[in-house]
Amino acid sequence: MQIATRWGAIFDMDGVIVDSRGAHLAAVRALCREHGLRCSRERFEREVFGIPNRVWLPRLFGRRLTPTEFDRLSEEKETHYRSLLAQTVTQIPGIHDLLHSLRRRGVPCALASSAPRGNVRATLRETGLGSFFGPVLWDLADRPGKPDPSIFLEAARGLGLAASSCVVFEDSLVGVEAGRRAGCLVVGLTTTHSAAALSHADLVVDRLGELDPMKLARRVRAHTLSAAAAP
Repeated sequence: MQIATRWGAIFDMDGVIVDSRGAHLAAVRALCREHGLRCSRERFEREVFGIPNRVWLPRLFGRRLTPTEFDRLSEEKETHYRSLLAQTVTQIPGIHDLLHSLRRRGVPCALASSAPRGNVRATLRETGLGSFFGPVLWDLADRPGKPDPSIFLEAARGLGLAASSCVVFEDSLVGVEAGRRAGCLVVGLTTTHSAAALSHADLVVDRLGELDPMKLARRVRAHTLSAAAAP
């Protein structure tokens, strides 16, 4: 079987292209103050950051939310977040250079985020990184959230590639698991969790600047070949 040499890159957003954790924590705490709740940093890291609103909001409130309640609370939280976006959210060091390097080599890129559409659009507008991505995916109510692999499989299809010919960049534990379930090569970035916690990724880096696109291309090709040879 001939294996195509073309490959693609799929990026998570929060914690991978932007450092938005502080803004999200502040937004969640503002929401909690308005509703008489509390959310420790530990709980935020464990149960909120990188997880779709439809999953963590009912947990935070300790009950099932009606669709109307969910829409209202989600919008409250994201309004707080977007008000902080321009002042507090910064690009992850090395992301701009990496995206430029991939573009020069003709490697197509997709964005696959668990964030709502408004946040994704606002972040890409604020950072000016939107032009680097072809398919841009955000959280949808009818698509299972990570660690389900659906969003990465959809992103790979949008790039016109098999998932095994794509590398996923993730910072969250559920994101790494989703990438692995999709059959992608997974790079774990230690912006949110330790290298030990991300050990289920194929490659773990502290900084995106550590990555050599030529070496990464060889790893993706080896991964594609291995997937093709598997029974």
